Amino acid sequence: MPVAGGCDVKVRCTSNRQETLPGELLEGLQPGTVVFFPEELAVGEEYVVYAMVIREGQTWFYLCANRGANIPYRYPSQVFEVVDGRLSQFWRFSRQQGRSGGWFSLFAIPEWIEGRGFYERLVDGLDPELAVSLRYRSSMDAEATVAS
Repeated sequence: MPVAGGCDVKVRCTSNRQETLPGELLEGLQPGTVVFFPEELAVGEEYVVYAMVIREGQTWFYLCANRGANIPYRYPSQVFEVVDGRLSQFWRFSRQQGRSGGWFSLFAIPEWIEGRGFYERLVDGLDPELAVSLRYRSSMDAEATVAS
């Protein structure tokens, strides 16, 4: 995959405490729901964003942190500052309807955009989703390094 010409969104973690999240983000969650654990994110660490979802006015970044080295997991944008906001050349955009009927905007690789259930199969560690994701991740990491 070519690398020249793009850049990934890069973010820096500003908090790894769920208590710092805004109330409007937490109020829609079931009691006891954990958005993330403190050990998953390192304050001050920069992360490449591999996908982004905007749902119900909330932006979520998918990145590889300490939770899963090879699988991007969703984190609320409120615990990050954007270091580089240029979008990856590998991303596509789609407006999709979720299982509950609500609409969301998705910026992600084409296979994720076009393949219903791609992310769920990726989290389950299934091939070819894992192989596709790792290939894009390698290219997106190189893209982010070139732009730095």
